[in-house]
Amino acid sequence: MRRLPLSLTAITLANLGIPLTNAACTLLQGGTIISFDEASQTPLILRNLSLLVTNDRIASIFPSCSSRVPPQTTTINVTAKIPSPGDDHAHGTFSRETAGAYFNGTVDSSAGVFWCYSIHDIGSGSTVKEQIDDFKLKDQLLSRRETITTLEIAYDGSSSSSLDEIQTVMELARESNISVPSFLNNTPFPIIFSHGSFMTAQDAILLRQTNQYLSMTPESEMHYGHTHPHGFLIQDQASLGIDTRFTYSADMVTQARLWLRSTRLFLFSQVLVQDWEIPQLNPMSVKQAFHSITRSRALALRRNDLGVLVEGVKADIVLFDGDSPNMLGWEDPSENIMRAVRSGFLDSARRIQGLMAVPELTGTSPFGVPFGMPRREDAVRGDQDGY
Repeated sequence: MRRLPLSLTAITLANLGIPLTNAACTLLQGGTIISFDEASQTPLILRNLSLLVTNDRIASIFPSCSSRVPPQTTTINVTAKIPSPGDDHAHGTFSRETAGAYFNGTVDSSAGVFWCYSIHDIGSGSTVKEQIDDFKLKDQLLSRRETITTLEIAYDGSSSSSLDEIQTVMELARESNISVPSFLNNTPFPIIFSHGSFMTAQDAILLRQTNQYLSMTPESEMHYGHTHPHGFLIQDQASLGIDTRFTYSADMVTQARLWLRSTRLFLFSQVLVQDWEIPQLNPMSVKQAFHSITRSRALALRRNDLGVLVEGVKADIVLFDGDSPNMLGWEDPSENIMRAVRSGFLDSARRIQGLMAVPELTGTSPFGVPFGMPRREDAVRGDQDGY
Protein backbone atom coordinates (compact mmCIF):
# COMPACT_ATOMS: atom_id res chain seq x y z
CA MET A 1 0.00 0.00 0.00
CA ARG A 2 1.41 3.38 -1.01
CA ARG A 3 1.22 6.37 1.29
CA LEU A 4 0.88 9.93 0.11
CA PRO A 5 3.59 12.47 0.92
CA LEU A 6 2.44 14.46 3.94
CA SER A 7 4.18 17.68 2.95
CA LEU A 8 1.87 18.52 0.06
CA THR A 9 -1.34 20.49 0.36
CA ALA A 10 -2.70 19.29 -2.97
CA ILE A 11 -1.41 16.70 -5.42
CA THR A 12 -2.76 14.88 -8.45
CA LEU A 13 -2.55 11.17 -9.23
CA ALA A 14 0.03 12.09 -11.86
CA ASN A 15 2.31 13.29 -9.04
CA LEU A 16 2.21 9.76 -7.66
CA GLY A 17 3.48 8.32 -10.91
CA ILE A 18 0.13 6.81 -11.86
CA PRO A 19 -0.75 7.66 -15.48
CA LEU A 20 -4.48 7.01 -15.60
CA THR A 21 -4.43 6.45 -19.33
CA ASN A 22 -2.90 3.00 -18.86
CA ALA A 23 -3.52 2.09 -15.23
CA ALA A 24 -5.91 -0.87 -14.96
CA CYS A 25 -7.34 -0.19 -11.49
CA THR A 26 -6.35 2.30 -8.80
CA LEU A 27 -8.04 2.43 -5.39
CA LEU A 28 -8.00 5.57 -3.23
CA GLN A 29 -8.79 4.01 0.13
CA GLY A 30 -10.25 5.62 3.23
CA GLY A 31 -10.57 9.29 2.28
CA THR A 32 -13.14 12.04 2.72
CA ILE A 33 -14.43 12.44 -0.83
CA ILE A 34 -15.92 15.66 -2.17
CA SER A 35 -18.60 14.18 -4.41
CA PHE A 36 -21.59 15.95 -5.97
CA ASP A 37 -25.33 16.13 -5.29
CA GLU A 38 -26.98 16.47 -8.69
CA ALA A 39 -30.35 17.52 -7.23
CA SER A 40 -29.03 20.50 -5.26
CA GLN A 41 -25.97 21.13 -7.47
CA THR A 42 -23.76 21.33 -4.36
CA PRO A 43 -20.78 19.36 -3.00
CA LEU A 44 -21.66 16.09 -1.25
CA ILE A 45 -19.22 15.00 1.46
CA LEU A 46 -18.62 11.22 1.67
CA ARG A 47 -16.56 10.21 4.70
CA ASN A 48 -14.27 7.19 5.09
CA LEU A 49 -15.08 5.81 1.67
CA SER A 50 -12.93 4.46 -1.12
CA LEU A 51 -12.87 5.50 -4.75
CA LEU A 52 -12.02 2.98 -7.46
CA VAL A 53 -10.59 4.18 -10.76
CA THR A 54 -10.65 1.78 -13.72
CA ASN A 55 -8.61 2.97 -16.68
CA ASP A 56 -9.44 6.68 -16.75
CA ARG A 57 -12.89 6.68 -15.12
CA ILE A 58 -14.37 6.47 -11.64
CA ALA A 59 -15.78 2.94 -11.51
CA SER A 60 -17.34 3.06 -8.05
CA ILE A 61 -17.36 4.71 -4.62
CA PHE A 62 -17.94 2.37 -1.68
CA PRO A 63 -17.18 1.82 2.06
CA SER A 64 -13.51 1.32 2.82
CA CYS A 65 -14.22 -2.02 4.50
CA SER A 66 -15.72 -3.42 1.30
CA SER A 67 -14.11 -6.32 -0.52
CA ARG A 68 -15.19 -5.03 -3.96
CA VAL A 69 -11.62 -4.56 -5.13
CA PRO A 70 -10.54 -6.19 -8.40
CA PRO A 71 -7.31 -8.21 -8.40
CA GLN A 72 -4.07 -6.44 -9.40
CA THR A 73 -5.41 -3.13 -8.09
CA THR A 74 -2.94 -0.42 -7.04
CA THR A 75 -4.09 0.70 -3.59
CA ILE A 76 -3.25 4.12 -2.15
CA ASN A 77 -4.04 4.98 1.45
CA VAL A 78 -5.76 8.39 1.49
CA THR A 79 -6.79 8.42 5.14
CA ALA A 80 -6.90 12.06 6.30
CA LYS A 81 -6.75 13.10 2.64
CA ILE A 82 -9.47 14.79 0.61
CA PRO A 83 -10.09 13.58 -2.96
CA SER A 84 -11.58 16.54 -4.81
CA PRO A 85 -12.60 17.21 -8.40
CA GLY A 86 -9.96 19.00 -10.42
CA ASP A 87 -10.04 20.89 -13.68
CA ASP A 88 -7.36 22.96 -15.31
CA HIS A 89 -6.65 24.92 -18.42
CA ALA A 90 -3.71 27.06 -19.42
CA HIS A 91 -2.56 29.29 -22.21
CA GLY A 92 0.68 31.00 -23.02
CA THR A 93 2.40 31.74 -26.31
CA PHE A 94 5.15 34.34 -26.14
CA SER A 95 7.34 32.83 -28.87
CA ARG A 96 7.57 29.54 -30.71
CA GLU A 97 10.28 28.42 -28.29
CA THR A 98 8.38 29.25 -25.10
CA ALA A 99 5.20 27.72 -26.52
CA GLY A 100 7.11 24.52 -27.27
CA ALA A 101 8.65 24.34 -23.79
CA TYR A 102 5.31 25.12 -22.15
CA PHE A 103 3.51 22.53 -24.28
CA ASN A 104 6.10 19.75 -23.76
CA GLY A 105 6.23 20.35 -20.02
CA THR A 106 2.45 20.13 -19.79
CA VAL A 107 2.28 16.88 -21.75
CA ASP A 108 5.19 15.33 -19.83
CA SER A 109 3.54 16.18 -16.49
CA SER A 110 0.79 13.57 -17.13
CA ALA A 111 -1.70 16.05 -15.64
CA GLY A 112 -5.12 16.61 -17.15
CA VAL A 113 -4.74 20.07 -18.71
CA PHE A 114 -6.67 21.98 -21.35
CA TRP A 115 -3.70 23.68 -22.97
CA CYS A 116 -4.65 26.69 -25.07
CA TYR A 117 -2.35 27.89 -27.83
CA SER A 118 -2.63 31.68 -27.88
CA ILE A 119 -2.87 32.95 -31.45
CA HIS A 120 -2.08 36.67 -31.52
CA ASP A 121 0.34 39.28 -32.80
CA ILE A 122 3.12 39.13 -30.20
CA GLY A 123 5.51 41.45 -32.01
CA SER A 124 8.47 39.08 -31.81
CA GLY A 125 8.66 37.90 -35.40
CA SER A 126 6.13 35.08 -35.02
CA THR A 127 3.24 35.73 -37.38
CA VAL A 128 -0.31 34.47 -36.92
CA LYS A 129 0.20 32.13 -39.89
CA GLU A 130 3.36 30.68 -38.27
CA GLN A 131 1.47 30.22 -35.01
CA ILE A 132 -1.34 28.40 -36.80
CA ASP A 133 1.20 26.13 -38.50
CA ASP A 134 2.84 25.48 -35.14
CA PHE A 135 -0.56 24.70 -33.61
CA LYS A 136 -1.28 22.14 -36.33
CA LEU A 137 2.11 20.53 -35.74
CA LYS A 138 1.44 20.22 -32.00
CA ASP A 139 -2.01 18.83 -32.74
CA GLN A 140 -0.42 16.10 -34.88
CA LEU A 141 2.20 15.33 -32.21
CA LEU A 142 -0.50 15.12 -29.54
CA SER A 143 -2.55 12.67 -31.60
CA ARG A 144 0.40 10.25 -31.63
CA ARG A 145 1.06 10.40 -27.86
CA GLU A 146 -0.70 8.75 -24.96
CA THR A 147 -1.70 11.78 -22.93
CA ILE A 148 -4.63 13.40 -21.16
CA THR A 149 -3.58 16.89 -22.23
CA THR A 150 -6.16 18.50 -24.52
CA LEU A 151 -5.13 21.11 -27.09
CA GLU A 152 -7.32 24.21 -27.41
CA ILE A 153 -7.10 27.73 -28.88
CA ALA A 154 -6.98 31.10 -27.12
CA TYR A 155 -7.67 34.15 -29.27
CA ASP A 156 -7.91 37.77 -28.09
CA GLY A 157 -8.08 39.46 -31.47
CA SER A 158 -11.81 39.36 -32.16
CA SER A 159 -12.25 43.11 -31.56
CA SER A 160 -8.97 44.38 -33.02
CA SER A 161 -7.86 42.07 -35.83
CA SER A 162 -8.88 41.98 -39.48
CA LEU A 163 -11.94 40.03 -40.56
CA ASP A 164 -9.72 37.73 -42.63
CA GLU A 165 -7.63 36.81 -39.57
CA ILE A 166 -10.70 36.22 -37.42
CA GLN A 167 -12.23 33.96 -40.08
CA THR A 168 -8.94 32.06 -40.42
CA VAL A 169 -8.77 31.36 -36.69
CA MET A 170 -12.45 30.44 -36.63
CA GLU A 171 -11.95 27.98 -39.47
CA LEU A 172 -9.03 26.44 -37.59
CA ALA A 173 -11.30 25.95 -34.60
CA ARG A 174 -13.97 24.32 -36.75
CA GLU A 175 -11.43 21.99 -38.36
CA SER A 176 -10.06 21.01 -34.97
CA ASN A 177 -13.50 20.93 -33.27
CA ILE A 178 -12.17 22.59 -30.14
CA SER A 179 -13.08 25.34 -27.72
CA VAL A 180 -11.92 28.90 -28.31
CA PRO A 181 -11.58 31.16 -25.26
CA SER A 182 -12.38 34.76 -26.10
CA PHE A 183 -14.95 35.15 -28.90
CA LEU A 184 -18.45 34.12 -29.88
CA ASN A 185 -20.18 32.67 -32.89
CA ASN A 186 -22.91 30.11 -33.48
CA THR A 187 -20.64 27.08 -33.12
CA PRO A 188 -20.99 23.43 -32.09
CA PHE A 189 -18.00 23.78 -29.78
CA PRO A 190 -17.73 25.72 -26.50
CA ILE A 191 -16.44 29.29 -26.45
CA ILE A 192 -15.21 30.81 -23.20
CA PHE A 193 -15.08 34.59 -22.86
CA SER A 194 -12.26 36.07 -20.82
CA HIS A 195 -12.96 38.58 -18.02
CA GLY A 196 -16.20 40.24 -19.17
CA SER A 197 -15.54 43.30 -17.03
CA PHE A 198 -17.53 45.58 -19.33
CA MET A 199 -20.32 43.20 -20.25
CA THR A 200 -23.91 44.44 -20.54
CA ALA A 201 -27.25 42.93 -19.58
CA GLN A 202 -27.74 42.01 -23.25
CA ASP A 203 -24.38 40.20 -23.22
CA ALA A 204 -25.55 38.15 -20.24
CA ILE A 205 -28.78 37.22 -22.02
CA LEU A 206 -26.77 36.11 -25.07
CA LEU A 207 -24.48 33.92 -22.95
CA ARG A 208 -27.46 32.17 -21.38
CA GLN A 209 -29.26 31.72 -24.71
CA THR A 210 -26.21 30.15 -26.38
CA ASN A 211 -24.96 28.38 -23.21
CA GLN A 212 -21.50 29.91 -23.54
CA TYR A 213 -19.50 30.71 -20.43
CA LEU A 214 -17.47 33.58 -19.05
CA SER A 215 -14.11 33.02 -17.33
CA MET A 216 -13.38 35.63 -14.66
CA THR A 217 -9.85 36.03 -13.28
CA PRO A 218 -10.27 37.94 -9.99
CA GLU A 219 -6.62 38.53 -9.20
CA SER A 220 -5.58 40.19 -12.46
CA GLU A 221 -8.89 42.04 -12.87
CA MET A 222 -8.46 43.65 -9.46
CA HIS A 223 -4.76 44.30 -10.13
CA TYR A 224 -5.42 46.23 -13.35
CA GLY A 225 -8.33 48.15 -11.86
CA HIS A 226 -11.09 47.21 -14.29
CA THR A 227 -12.36 44.72 -11.66
CA HIS A 228 -15.60 42.87 -12.36
CA PRO A 229 -18.48 45.28 -11.55
CA HIS A 230 -21.21 43.00 -12.91
CA GLY A 231 -19.56 39.59 -12.71
CA PHE A 232 -21.61 38.49 -9.72
CA LEU A 233 -24.77 38.85 -11.83
CA ILE A 234 -23.68 36.18 -14.32
CA GLN A 235 -22.19 33.54 -12.00
CA ASP A 236 -24.69 30.98 -13.25
CA GLN A 237 -22.98 31.26 -16.66
CA ALA A 238 -19.40 31.77 -15.50
CA SER A 239 -16.40 30.03 -14.01
CA LEU A 240 -13.16 31.28 -12.49
CA GLY A 241 -9.77 31.20 -14.17
CA ILE A 242 -6.16 32.29 -13.82
CA ASP A 243 -4.62 35.02 -15.91
CA THR A 244 -1.08 34.81 -17.30
CA ARG A 245 0.69 32.58 -14.83
CA PHE A 246 4.10 34.16 -14.86
CA THR A 247 2.52 37.25 -13.26
CA TYR A 248 -0.19 35.92 -10.93
CA SER A 249 -0.98 33.09 -8.54
CA ALA A 250 -1.05 29.73 -10.26
CA ASP A 251 -3.72 27.98 -8.19
CA MET A 252 -7.48 28.05 -8.53
CA VAL A 253 -8.17 28.01 -4.79
CA THR A 254 -6.59 31.46 -4.40
CA GLN A 255 -8.80 32.82 -7.17
CA ALA A 256 -11.92 31.35 -5.54
CA ARG A 257 -11.05 32.85 -2.16
CA LEU A 258 -10.47 36.27 -3.71
CA TRP A 259 -13.70 36.05 -5.65
CA LEU A 260 -15.74 34.92 -2.64
CA ARG A 261 -14.49 37.72 -0.41
CA SER A 262 -14.69 40.48 -3.02
CA THR A 263 -18.24 39.48 -3.99
CA ARG A 264 -19.35 39.37 -0.38
CA LEU A 265 -17.77 42.79 0.24
CA PHE A 266 -19.53 44.33 -2.74
CA LEU A 267 -22.96 42.94 -1.83
CA PHE A 268 -22.52 43.66 1.88
CA SER A 269 -21.67 47.24 0.98
CA GLN A 270 -24.93 47.66 -0.91
CA VAL A 271 -26.80 47.01 2.33
CA LEU A 272 -24.40 48.73 4.72
CA VAL A 273 -23.48 51.83 2.74
CA GLN A 274 -26.52 52.48 0.57
CA ASP A 275 -29.26 51.45 3.00
CA TRP A 276 -27.51 51.83 6.38
CA GLU A 277 -28.64 48.33 7.33
CA ILE A 278 -26.82 45.29 8.77
CA PRO A 279 -26.83 42.27 6.40
CA GLN A 280 -28.90 39.33 7.65
CA LEU A 281 -26.95 36.63 5.83
CA ASN A 282 -23.96 35.95 3.61
CA PRO A 283 -24.90 36.77 0.03
CA MET A 284 -22.53 34.14 -1.39
CA SER A 285 -21.67 30.75 0.11
CA VAL A 286 -18.33 28.96 0.16
CA LYS A 287 -19.99 26.07 -1.68
CA GLN A 288 -20.79 28.41 -4.55
CA ALA A 289 -17.15 29.49 -4.71
CA PHE A 290 -16.06 25.84 -4.78
CA HIS A 291 -18.58 25.20 -7.57
CA SER A 292 -17.03 27.99 -9.64
CA ILE A 293 -13.62 26.27 -9.80
CA THR A 294 -14.87 22.72 -10.28
CA ARG A 295 -18.27 22.02 -11.84
CA SER A 296 -18.67 25.37 -13.58
CA ARG A 297 -15.27 25.10 -15.24
CA ALA A 298 -16.17 21.70 -16.67
CA LEU A 299 -19.57 22.91 -17.91
CA ALA A 300 -17.85 25.87 -19.58
CA LEU A 301 -16.09 23.28 -21.74
CA ARG A 302 -19.34 21.33 -22.14
CA ARG A 303 -17.73 18.41 -20.37
CA ASN A 304 -20.38 16.82 -18.18
CA ASP A 305 -17.87 14.10 -17.32
CA LEU A 306 -15.51 16.48 -15.48
CA GLY A 307 -15.65 18.72 -12.42
CA VAL A 308 -17.34 16.17 -10.13
CA LEU A 309 -16.42 12.89 -8.43
CA VAL A 310 -19.26 10.49 -9.15
CA GLU A 311 -19.42 7.05 -10.74
CA GLY A 312 -18.88 6.99 -14.49
CA VAL A 313 -17.06 10.31 -14.96
CA LYS A 314 -13.44 10.91 -15.91
CA ALA A 315 -11.04 10.44 -13.01
CA ASP A 316 -9.98 14.09 -12.83
CA ILE A 317 -8.86 14.10 -9.20
CA VAL A 318 -6.90 16.39 -6.89
CA LEU A 319 -5.91 15.16 -3.43
CA PHE A 320 -5.80 17.77 -0.66
CA ASP A 321 -3.69 16.87 2.35
CA GLY A 322 -5.90 17.11 5.42
CA ASP A 323 -2.81 17.02 7.66
CA SER A 324 -1.24 20.17 6.24
CA PRO A 325 -1.25 23.19 8.62
CA ASN A 326 -3.90 25.17 6.72
CA MET A 327 -6.29 22.20 6.60
CA LEU A 328 -6.19 20.94 10.17
CA GLY A 329 -9.52 21.13 11.99
CA TRP A 330 -11.67 20.80 8.88
CA GLU A 331 -15.24 19.52 9.10
CA ASP A 332 -16.67 20.20 5.65
CA PRO A 333 -13.59 19.93 3.40
CA SER A 334 -15.11 21.88 0.50
CA GLU A 335 -15.78 24.81 2.82
CA ASN A 336 -12.40 24.54 4.51
CA ILE A 337 -10.56 24.68 1.19
CA MET A 338 -12.26 28.02 0.55
CA ARG A 339 -11.77 29.41 4.06
CA ALA A 340 -8.31 28.04 4.93
CA VAL A 341 -9.49 27.23 8.48
CA ARG A 342 -6.60 26.93 10.93
CA SER A 343 -5.98 24.15 13.43
CA GLY A 344 -8.26 24.30 16.47
CA PHE A 345 -10.64 26.84 14.96
CA LEU A 346 -13.64 24.51 14.74
CA ASP A 347 -13.24 23.23 18.31
CA SER A 348 -13.10 26.80 19.60
CA ALA A 349 -16.06 27.85 17.48
CA ARG A 350 -18.21 24.95 18.76
CA ARG A 351 -17.30 25.73 22.36
CA ILE A 352 -18.30 29.38 21.96
CA GLN A 353 -21.50 28.48 20.13
CA GLY A 354 -22.44 26.21 23.04
CA LEU A 355 -22.18 29.14 25.45
CA MET A 356 -23.98 31.73 23.36
CA ALA A 357 -27.41 31.80 21.79
CA VAL A 358 -27.36 32.59 18.10
CA PRO A 359 -29.44 35.77 17.66
CA GLU A 360 -32.11 36.18 15.02
CA LEU A 361 -31.04 38.89 12.62
CA THR A 362 -34.48 40.35 11.97
CA GLY A 363 -36.12 43.64 12.71
CA THR A 364 -33.80 46.13 14.41
CA SER A 365 -30.44 45.43 16.03
CA PRO A 366 -29.70 46.33 19.67
CA PHE A 367 -27.79 49.32 18.29
CA GLY A 368 -30.92 50.72 16.67
CA VAL A 369 -29.79 49.86 13.15
CA PRO A 370 -32.24 47.77 11.11
CA PHE A 371 -31.28 44.47 9.53
CA GLY A 372 -31.44 44.24 5.76
CA MET A 373 -31.45 41.41 3.24
CA PRO A 374 -28.58 41.45 0.70
CA ARG A 375 -28.95 39.99 -2.77
CA ARG A 376 -28.39 36.21 -2.62
CA GLU A 377 -26.18 34.86 -5.37
CA ASP A 378 -27.05 32.28 -8.00
CA ALA A 379 -24.04 30.27 -9.19
CA VAL A 380 -25.81 27.44 -11.04
CA ARG A 381 -27.41 27.37 -14.48
CA GLY A 382 -31.06 26.30 -14.22
CA ASP A 383 -33.44 26.13 -11.25
CA GLN A 384 -30.91 25.60 -8.44
CA ASP A 385 -28.61 28.31 -7.13
CA GLY A 386 -25.80 26.23 -5.53
CA TYR A 387 -26.21 28.02 -2.21
